[in-house]
Amino acid sequence: MELQTTGVGEEKEAHLPKDFELHQNYPNPFNGQTQISFFVSKNANEDVSLTIYNTLGQPIRHLLNGQKLTGETVQVWDGRDNSGKEVGSGIYLYELRVGNQRSVKKAVLIK
Repeated sequence: MELQTTGVGEEKEAHLPKDFELHQNYPNPFNGQTQISFFVSKNANEDVSLTIYNTLGQPIRHLLNGQKLTGETVQVWDGRDNSGKEVGSGIYLYELRVGNQRSVKKAVLIK
């Protein structure tokens, strides 16, 4: 299990287990496609989902849905929704779920 330093306390550092980490997409802003990378600890042993949302909170693209993954993973989003249509310029949120935990970051698409 990965450990994360929190810096809590003046003299001691607390370490909390870190089951996963979502990284900022690259490039951001993007035109055409972007890469979303994340790390899932081998100890997580949970289903992994990666979903793109519009600013209304509506899911527009499922890049991963309930798969078991470990280690470093890179997913490419081509700026399209689940039906294959190109989405418009704007701000999108991408969410990584590992079991019942989640992390969200922002991506900007400019055409």
